[in-house]
Amino acid sequence: MIIYKDDDIILDTADYKLNLGILNFDDYKGVTEKKVKTENNSFDDSYVYSADTYQGYNPTITVIVRKVKRYEVIEAFRNGNRITLPKEPGKYREYYIDGAVQTVYYDSPEYVKLIIPVYFNAFIYKSGSEHINITKGTITTIKNIGNAHAEPKFIIKGNGTLRFNVNGVTNTLKNSNGGYIVICKNRKQNVTNLTGEYKNISSEYEGYYPKLNVGDNKIQLIDGESLEVEVTWRWKD
Repeated sequence: MIIYKDDDIILDTADYKLNLGILNFDDYKGVTEKKVKTENNSFDDSYVYSADTYQGYNPTITVIVRKVKRYEVIEAFRNGNRITLPKEPGKYREYYIDGAVQTVYYDSPEYVKLIIPVYFNAFIYKSGSEHINITKGTITTIKNIGNAHAEPKFIIKGNGTLRFNVNGVTNTLKNSNGGYIVICKNRKQNVTNLTGEYKNISSEYEGYYPKLNVGDNKIQLIDGESLEVEVTWRWKD
């Protein structure tokens, strides 16, 4: 089991040897489509499934750990936001603790059991991102190997007005001084400069949520010096 804070590993139980073991992960449920409330003029509440949106679920992770490692494990779970389970090497889930961690004490003076309630987001991600450089003037095909749309990051460099096209939709960024980063997350996009300072999306960006669909996607750099696509593939849980 590996726990991360974003891209940084904060706990790897491969180093624990006999200090920790996972007892169960039995209440696995999997992803479901997300319902949203619709606007209506009646007294009845109306809900529909929002297209291509999903919600996670609440399992518990139960581990046995040496008492001397108890605090370290709990703090790692509290501070982390990604986890690789032993049965899923090379992949990770996004999570957060959702409730109080329970400690069960044994007659043994060495070990305790931790019952950790978590919330898993809707997707399983491939560990490590892919970086694809787009040559100006050519159309590059990027294949999404997952079974859900991917939310990439576009790093476009240049000055003035910059343009790139994703699956027939042109994204325009204005008043560039060196370049911009377009970050897709949770079905919307944010824009920063190359140092990570957020910019006014309403005045400096024209386009719409440049996601990568399952299968082939066509990307083109129209105006700008360079374009890099950074993407992590994901699967519905």
